[in-house]
Amino acid sequence: MRITVLASALLLALLAPAAAQLPQSAIEVCTGNNMPAEARVGHCTRAIASGKLNADDLVAAYLKRGIAHSEINELDRSIADFDQVIQLKPDDATAYYNRGNVYIRKRQYDRAIVDYDHAIQLKPDHTNAYNNRGNAYVARGQYDRAIADYNEVIRLKP
Repeated sequence: MRITVLASALLLALLAPAAAQLPQSAIEVCTGNNMPAEARVGHCTRAIASGKLNADDLVAAYLKRGIAHSEINELDRSIADFDQVIQLKPDDATAYYNRGNVYIRKRQYDRAIVDYDHAIQLKPDHTNAYNNRGNAYVARGQYDRAIADYNEVIRLKP
């Protein structure tokens, strides 16, 4: 009986580090781009659900899962993940930028413009946000505003 208890304790001691490492390996896979979006969603979901991620990794997991959801046309889920990033880290220009991209795909141009505004406010040299905000202005027929944004892209990246 004593051997069984020792064997059980040894097994638990060996398995505990593996279980503790699962979220880290899940976050590494989640934040990589070398696998299908569906698989990244699964890995990110497991990493988030583990409750063991530090604040930066949690933000990264939501951000990458939001991008993966967008890639497989799960746009509302994508927006929800970007909302989580913004709640956890309100100064994350990338979350606003990516959520704006999803709003563009949903043809919600006013919401996209607001998000691109936030991204630009947080990162004034965010050329992609200027470009995509210009695209949203074009979709709304506001060509002068679009030209101003495109000119800013050219100024920032001649």
